Amino acid sequence: EPVLDEAVFLKDGKVFDQSSSPVPMKIDEGGLIKGFVEALKLMKPGTKLHVIIPAELAYGPQGNQAIGPNETLVFDIEAVGAGK
Repeated sequence: EPVLDEAVFLKDGKVFDQSSSPVPMKIDEGGLIKGFVEALKLMKPGTKLHVIIPAELAYGPQGNQAIGPNETLVFDIEAVGAGK
C-alpha cells in the first residue's frame, strides 16, 4: 500500500481536501472513488501524479455532501513511501 501526500481540488481550483501528513492508503479500501483507485494502481514510491478525474469516475450525477453533481476532481498525489 502506498503512503501518500495528496491534495484534491475542484475544477475551479478550490481545495477540497489536503493531507496534513503522509497517510497509508489501501488500494482496495472501500469508499474510494474509481478514478482514485485507478491512479493508486500506477503509483510506486517517489511517483508524483496530477490526475483529472471526470465525474463518471468520481461521484457522478449524485455528488456527495461536499461535492456537487457531475463535478470533475483534480488530484495532486505523491507516493512518499510504501506501507505494509
